[in-house]
Amino acid sequence: MSATRSIRTAALLATGEELVRGAIVDTNSAWIARHLRRLGIELVEVRVVGDQQPVIAAAVRELAARADLLLIGGGLGPTPDDRTRDALADAAAVPLRAHDEARAQLAAYFARFGRTPSPSNERQLLLPAGADAVPNPRGSAPGIALELAGAKVFALPGVPGELRAMFEQSVLPWLGERLAEPPFREVVLQVVGLPESVVGERIARWMAADGPPRVSDTVRFGVVTICAADRDDAAGRARLAACVSGMEEALGEHLFAVGERSLAEVLLDELRARRATVAVAESCSGGRIAAALTAIAGASDVFLEAAVTYSAAAKERALGVPRPLLEQSGVVSEAVARAMAEGIRERAGATWGVATTGIAGPSGGSAAEPVGVVYLAVAGPAGSVAVRKHFPGDRDSVQQFSVIGALDLLRRQLRAR
Repeated sequence: MSATRSIRTAALLATGEELVRGAIVDTNSAWIARHLRRLGIELVEVRVVGDQQPVIAAAVRELAARADLLLIGGGLGPTPDDRTRDALADAAAVPLRAHDEARAQLAAYFARFGRTPSPSNERQLLLPAGADAVPNPRGSAPGIALELAGAKVFALPGVPGELRAMFEQSVLPWLGERLAEPPFREVVLQVVGLPESVVGERIARWMAADGPPRVSDTVRFGVVTICAADRDDAAGRARLAACVSGMEEALGEHLFAVGERSLAEVLLDELRARRATVAVAESCSGGRIAAALTAIAGASDVFLEAAVTYSAAAKERALGVPRPLLEQSGVVSEAVARAMAEGIRERAGATWGVATTGIAGPSGGSAAEPVGVVYLAVAGPAGSVAVRKHFPGDRDSVQQFSVIGALDLLRRQLRAR
């Protein structure tokens, strides 16, 4: 491949028995695919294979013949089941040879930790003849770059942190000089409180358009994420801006973020802007609301405390929910949800209190209150509000939906003031 040839198509190959048997999920390919999409490179195939050398070699030959670029993840470690380097040599019909640059990289990596490579690490010095070593800033395994059947092949370690750093530092710059057209600019819009079908109806004009921008959406636990993309040139940026503006208006109050920010992150910023604080009382969500908020750096500015009060006795003892109310209304009820939110707000001295109580399943439901029913409540300076939701799915899904629902209820109360 000449240095000036444009890269228009790509294929991805993930290797590893752990992927084939389902022990772990191949997140690397999805991550790379998003980058390729932004670059305007067509992804023709994503393939997952085990650790058998003949299978890897056959896949390499087939995919290199189909695309301008082949990216391989996995199989470059020091153990006998790391067979990607051997398969590449097989596919290219060349021997493996010790590579001086790879040796220097490996020595430098171990020197950082005051160690020396073990004998098994010597395998990582072997590259197909004529290949180049790709620097690995985070691990011991150098990557491999070579030409094969008219395609450029990059083989990177399967460890996500290593693969991503190497892709960003070595592969992306190489690709940036070989794009057939300007890359894509993407804008992400995030929506909560509307079903995906209704979101689709509201933005149908842009989703169904024959020309750019390209608009697509995905949904996860009640959050609909819309991605709009167009070429990063003057005409593309103008089309994209008009599209995003139109969709923002169509989505209204249900749009909570433009950009890849979580609902928890947006909510913390809104609380911070109002100099307000929040505390959380959770039952069926089991601490997941607190976990979502404290996963954001700086949450301590506004997040005061949380209580996971699973039993009726805990609700009474920790939150002050009256025993008669628990007995009369039941622990899964609007009245108890309100009392939980009010109780945590008072005890923490917070501006806002948030609470959940429900039936996450798989058992415990009834005809009146089936599995998936959750009461969400928010207490604030002007009193409390509560809503009844019936979430679909298994226990994990109900809990995840509860987190999003509770955070959105607080978001709406904040914006109503």
